[in-house]
Amino acid sequence: MGQAKAPKTPATSRPLTRTQLPALARLLGDTAMFAEQHWGVTPLHIGETEDTFSDVFSLAALEQWLAASPRRPTVRMVADGVNVDPSRYCKPTRLGPDTFADVVSLDRVVDCLNDGATLVAQSLHRVCAPVAEYAEVLERELSHRVQVNAYLTPPSATGLRPHNDGHDVVVVQLHGSKKWTVDGLGETLLGPGNRLYMPRGTSHSAVTESGHSLHLTIGIHPVTYRQIATRAIAGHAALSKPLPIGYQHLEHAELAAIVETAIAEARNALRRPDVARDALPMPPTRTGLTAHRLQCVVAADHLDAATVLSANRGVYVTSGGPDHVELRRPGGVGLRLPRYTECAVTQLLAASTAIDDLVGLDPESQLVLGTRLLRDGFVHPQRFACPGG
Repeated sequence: MGQAKAPKTPATSRPLTRTQLPALARLLGDTAMFAEQHWGVTPLHIGETEDTFSDVFSLAALEQWLAASPRRPTVRMVADGVNVDPSRYCKPTRLGPDTFADVVSLDRVVDCLNDGATLVAQSLHRVCAPVAEYAEVLERELSHRVQVNAYLTPPSATGLRPHNDGHDVVVVQLHGSKKWTVDGLGETLLGPGNRLYMPRGTSHSAVTESGHSLHLTIGIHPVTYRQIATRAIAGHAALSKPLPIGYQHLEHAELAAIVETAIAEARNALRRPDVARDALPMPPTRTGLTAHRLQCVVAADHLDAATVLSANRGVYVTSGGPDHVELRRPGGVGLRLPRYTECAVTQLLAASTAIDDLVGLDPESQLVLGTRLLRDGFVHPQRFACPGG
């Protein structure tokens, strides 16, 4: 890299406000009402919206995805709570020199549907770009991890038996209708565009009536106060000690005093001013279909001074050393750069910036830095804008 030039003032970004939550508002409407009355507490049926989420997922998108021969376990089929034998909807397929038995056959899937089985497309947030894009934005707004499945059920059928989930669920009805029985709501019919929110642990079941039904289930894995408290006191010396030998022979009052002392020390650990910093998890980050990694590597061959770059989500600067600065991105990937690039790197993390506007560097160094960051997956060109960025 060349010599430094007079620095420019980097741009700053504004924090996201509660009213700027487009993905959550689209899903649940009045986000303030939902947060105050339903989040983690009571189920909610939203029937007044006509938004069918067709840009996120649809029957046509499901068929297109199945026609591309996905492999298990991204697809499974169930009937009345029992998994269908995979050989009924998969067929041996030759891929190069090898033959695989777990490749899904669209024709066999249709046969199973006609026999009353439900198709489950699992982890669509990992394999379907529009779903991944929406899930990424929603996850960032919620600060809780998100997963997305789709369920296609034939007429007069049920896929899963009555059950409850260990995470919150939002159902989005995409096609047809389905009758749900939900603890706290009773029987609820979902038509296209309707939503159903269920806190974790809510018992529920569903059945189709006269036609096929396709819906998304958006699973939300909430971080709880219990988890934070557990992390905060994990490894605390007082709580890690065993109870005294023969503790069952102690007087109740004496044993209670010993336990209370240990618990009091743990409470003190929770009062530390930095407890939240140490116990709170990092914000969710997703590095899959929306990172444009392959396109970015190719684009690095054609960068010029006017190319506008934006930092990928989850990228941050560590302290580094006296002569270098270190960048990190999700997955633990690190990049060491000369210390004199720190102002330019900080500028990129704050806002999208043209290469020739990077502060503290001459034109040659600006181009070298931009190319390095792009090829190593820390930034992307603005034309590959990530949702919510």
